[in-house]
Amino acid sequence: MRCCDRDGPCRRTSGPCPQGWQGWHHPVPSPWVALAARPWLSLLYADIPEPGRYYDAEQCIVLRQGLLRPERRRVLWHELVHADRGDVAAHCGRSEEAVVERRAVTWALPLRSLRWAFSREATRHEAAAALQVPEDWLQFRLDGATDRELAVLNPLRHSAPEVA
Repeated sequence: MRCCDRDGPCRRTSGPCPQGWQGWHHPVPSPWVALAARPWLSLLYADIPEPGRYYDAEQCIVLRQGLLRPERRRVLWHELVHADRGDVAAHCGRSEEAVVERRAVTWALPLRSLRWAFSREATRHEAAAALQVPEDWLQFRLDGATDRELAVLNPLRHSAPEVA
């Protein structure tokens, strides 16, 4: 559920929106706005082997230097989920990582954003570019879409057959 339907501060927090919305006119939530709504978290860029990591004791997210913008967005959403869950282990198991990744992609690409992208872009590649996320992550989101979401997206998907 979207908490911000207007410009300015979040209705619920009077500051940055924890869901990443920048106001009613922005069709895609921003992980940097969501991060700003969590002032106890800090973000650093470093030369690390993995794309990103959340350090609970330090309340810090570290992203690998040199990631392209779509990948930075994906990794930051993923690490924000770890932070909100309070994950303390340096590495979670595969099943936990799958849960985190599913929640992250749902936060990053809510139905409103998918509808916006597919109403204006003809291909999945173009939609991913408009959403500023990696194309495989968009496909991951579509693969996990609910029946209700698919009912909304199917008319748009007919105009972009390779989305299916």
